[in-house]
Amino acid sequence: MIIWGTRLFGKVDEVPGLFHVATSFFHIWYVPLVPLGSHLVFEQTGEGWQGVPVGLSLKSVTVAWVRGFAAAGAIVFAILGLTEGSGWNQSLMRALVCAALFALVKLYKGFRRASYERAIELAEEASLPPEIRILLDVKYGILDAEQGQQALQALAPEGQAGDETPPADA
Repeated sequence: MIIWGTRLFGKVDEVPGLFHVATSFFHIWYVPLVPLGSHLVFEQTGEGWQGVPVGLSLKSVTVAWVRGFAAAGAIVFAILGLTEGSGWNQSLMRALVCAALFALVKLYKGFRRASYERAIELAEEASLPPEIRILLDVKYGILDAEQGQQALQALAPEGQAGDETPPADA
């Protein structure tokens, strides 16, 4: 049985609670092969995801390929190590190296978390509303919670000033 299709891989530049970047790939057996486009993902569930396209993220693509091939290598070398005669220890060592590489890329915060500058860049690229910039400022400690609340309140009158209620007969 061959499992293939498209799905998101390479989760990077995460801002917890707001968004992350991931790349849609054509895959075979969940090994990402061909990148199709990167997205700023706001929500991801088992049934799908919500987000907006952004420029192709080389960081996301690289992380997806390293994770995918490291996981595949760990599995292949482990199977070879269990089935080989005299060379089993070399195959199992290779499997451990691949597993360690996978774990490093998966867990290292430098790959996972977005810097403040990168988070702002992504918000601007995706044309997110100004409220998101304020939330980013609070999350990264540029503003404290009270200052963030004041900044959000300052935005509200601007948005309401241009709103006009349409006539009842419209």
